Amino acid sequence: MNISLRCRHEAEQRISEWASSLEKMSREGLSNEEGPIPSVSWRVKSDYSIWRKIEKARLLDPSIDQNINDFFGIRLITSHEGMLFSALQIIERWSTKLGLMKVNMEDNFSSGGEAGYRAIHLDFALPSNFLQFSEMGLGLEVQVTTYLQQFHSAVSHQLFYNAEKSNLTDDVADKLSLLSNSLHSIDLDISRIFSKIRGKASSF
Repeated sequence: MNISLRCRHEAEQRISEWASSLEKMSREGLSNEEGPIPSVSWRVKSDYSIWRKIEKARLLDPSIDQNINDFFGIRLITSHEGMLFSALQIIERWSTKLGLMKVNMEDNFSSGGEAGYRAIHLDFALPSNFLQFSEMGLGLEVQVTTYLQQFHSAVSHQLFYNAEKSNLTDDVADKLSLLSNSLHSIDLDISRIFSKIRGKASSF
């Protein structure tokens, strides 16, 4: 599947606007007492990444007609686990405002997904005025994670790329899972600290 330069340019404009809107709502909707304000990043999936995803899916089922649920991608990064619920509430309001329809939600934060990376994944169908993208089976995925798990994501992406070349994938995956567990423990500690501070503040 090849996306024309014109479509890709339009996609980048749209996703940039969506991400800015989500970041604005996050700044307005989250209290500083919960922790540093989340950051928002975005990307449009490259043709190579699309091809690689389709080929990987067809190894499991050669007849599969693969939709690209994450052609548009947004990542909302919170300072700790305790902010995840508030972030999800903001995403709910944001998606409703944009006319995005949630079609799937997968919680990989509780137990970790591939290589232990922890995030909540939400898939959205595009609104009716995005017909050219919807007809190609393209959708939006929003990931919600923490700063520490974002670090894990950056490390795991680099290590998996190298591991595939040297056939060390299983060994690397095990080490990354242990790293994720350690980072998750720190995430919980940070969440408890902010919760304790908020509790003291509300008692006055």
